Amino acid sequence: MDTQRNWGDSNEFVPGMVTIGGLRWYKNRTVFNYYPDSKTIHNCSKEIRQSMVTMVYLSSGRIELATSFTLFTPEIVHDFTRIYPAYREPFTARPLDAFTAVADPRVYDLELTPEWHQVALFNSGTKSDKVVVPLSGDRATTGAIGLDAAASYYVYDFWNDSLVGKFPGAAQVEKMLEPSACAMLSVRKAQPNPQVLSTSRHVLQGWVDLSNVKWDAATRQLSGVAKVIGGEPFRIVLACNGFKTAGANTATCQAHLETHQSGAECATLVLENNSTSDATWSVKFDEKTRVDSPP
Repeated sequence: MDTQRNWGDSNEFVPGMVTIGGLRWYKNRTVFNYYPDSKTIHNCSKEIRQSMVTMVYLSSGRIELATSFTLFTPEIVHDFTRIYPAYREPFTARPLDAFTAVADPRVYDLELTPEWHQVALFNSGTKSDKVVVPLSGDRATTGAIGLDAAASYYVYDFWNDSLVGKFPGAAQVEKMLEPSACAMLSVRKAQPNPQVLSTSRHVLQGWVDLSNVKWDAATRQLSGVAKVIGGEPFRIVLACNGFKTAGANTATCQAHLETHQSGAECATLVLENNSTSDATWSVKFDEKTRVDSPP
């Protein structure tokens, strides 16, 4: 593998930088680590900063800084560390609308599993605009994610820490975005049992910061292992799917459950530790009391 710069000298962030790497998704991380030169991160708005780290992360193999660490505020440290560690797999985000006659693609899909996609909606234009992606349909001609039209999917917004909704597979997802802004969405197939929707630690929302996540129907427990950073609360958003939380447990750090702003259908597991370590966690649920209504 080699590293190749794909942009001229510039420390700014413009949509074309995402496009030139994004359109080479089939080579990125397999032949080259592309990168669009160094970027200044300390003099842009929070929204653009979050968009920059997200879109460079998805369309490149590395990010190079023109900002000294001495200029990092706690807010910059928080946002910048959401893209580390890098995932190890040799695949990258595909621009779904690359063949739909747009100048700069606006929908990037990182397929982690057939049932779990990380999708970035990116306003590559110069005016506020609505960015739309169909959940199902032909990927090449419609720019769809290509999911099962007969299934249901949860969509969770990472940077806004909010549930966009639970959608039928035939629906479309849309976000109104400012120029050069993005929304990083976790799209997961709805399960008949409690499941993870997102985490606060990483833009991939559980892919690199959680492991061994599983549901035990006999004990009605959802469990896994989290990479908890010392001094930073690790938040895991759960969809209860008709069950009711009955308590959280971990042997290596502190754990408690919080209500979620979207309502009783979701809950947040919070893990805290003074030192960085892997934490095995579990959440106990009461027996399911109702049949889920359709989305």
